[in-house]
Amino acid sequence: KQDDVLTVNSTNNAVINNAGESKFFKFTPSESGKYVIYSTTESDVYVHLYDSSNELIEGNDDAGERYNVKLQYELVAGEKYYFEIKYYDATETGTIPFTFGKVYAVSYKAETYDGVFATQEKDYGIDLVLDCELPTKEGYTLIGWSTSATSSTVAYVIGDTYTNEANVTLYAVWEINTYEVTYDANGGENAPAGQVKTHFEDLTLATEEPTRFGYTFLGWSTDATATTPEYVAGAVFTVEADTVLYAVWKQDDVLTVNSTNNAVIN
Repeated sequence: KQDDVLTVNSTNNAVINNAGESKFFKFTPSESGKYVIYSTTESDVYVHLYDSSNELIEGNDDAGERYNVKLQYELVAGEKYYFEIKYYDATETGTIPFTFGKVYAVSYKAETYDGVFATQEKDYGIDLVLDCELPTKEGYTLIGWSTSATSSTVAYVIGDTYTNEANVTLYAVWEINTYEVTYDANGGENAPAGQVKTHFEDLTLATEEPTRFGYTFLGWSTDATATTPEYVAGAVFTVEADTVLYAVWKQDDVLTVNSTNNAVIN
């Protein structure tokens, strides 16, 4: 009896009518690459791969989560291969459903790394949850992945499901970091509106000054209790982080009635 012929990316049935029987399926790939055969049936099954000389190449009878059996292998174009499928329990008969197809590569690239940063494999007919260690880039946040090296449009984020039956290269999409600079009048009023600092770019602080009755404004500090300012109005700010700047005040001298005083001009 002629062996059944497998086609790429197909679902199939191995009908086992007799105890101890095996079913053989022939496949001759038209292109080299990694292929997969798997079954999610509840019964325990074997799958074996043979070359054209009937030499055993590979076998699998336990594929773990999701699969009952799964075998992946790099096949060479033009070579004949045979897949044997049978029940683990030689007394069992019935129909073993299985899937045969290509294994697709999902490759991740980021310009801060040479070549491919990470790779996942997608078996034909099985959705793939995208997952890889995230690359880093100074001054930027990774916001997702694009299917084009020149696009800034996010097509996928980590945790999304990839369903296409095709190889794909995903390119990191970055967004430059920005930071909020907030002004706190620190007991006064009329603090300037907040500003946004972009990474790698210096920020000129607001020239507007807050007011406080009986006090003179000296400048700004990151410490609410400071008496000496770190920045004056209009200064250049270079910190790459969200920052609250607190007004630094000096209390004005107070006159009393019928008094003699000194104004020290330094």
